[in-house]
Amino acid sequence: MLTAVPKGFFSWDFTLLDADRPVAEVGLAFWPERGTLAVPGATFTVRREGLLSGAFLLESAGKVIARAQKPSVFKRRIEIEFDGDFYILETASYFGRAMRVKLGEQTIGSLQPQGFFSWRMDVDLPDGMPLPTCGFIFWLAVVLWKRDAESSGD
Repeated sequence: MLTAVPKGFFSWDFTLLDADRPVAEVGLAFWPERGTLAVPGATFTVRREGLLSGAFLLESAGKVIARAQKPSVFKRRIEIEFDGDFYILETASYFGRAMRVKLGEQTIGSLQPQGFFSWRMDVDLPDGMPLPTCGFIFWLAVVLWKRDAESSGD
């Protein structure tokens, strides 16, 4: 299990820890929904396919590694394609920040706040899942949380 720790009180950037050892840096750019994912030995770019809409792309050296699409503006759900597998990231309930990750219809992981007011997260994904996939899924969750915070005036 990974732990996501915000880099600052008002920051949307996180460090992913594995047993208190940093394994990835997840950054969310201010505008437009762009970011970076840095893992040991590689840095990835995350961006929208279009300027303000379209799929989210995880890229390395100009090559698309993963693609994610939000099929409905009314649901907090994102469909992710990574290396031939299709994942779903969705909220666990209507209220709150907890999310679940599915492979098909089977729940395989979760992102759970460590407390009601905490932005520290437990990121529980399968052991064999590649770190770039874990980081991309977490980055997408941060995008949804940021959208929620901005729409509620937080």
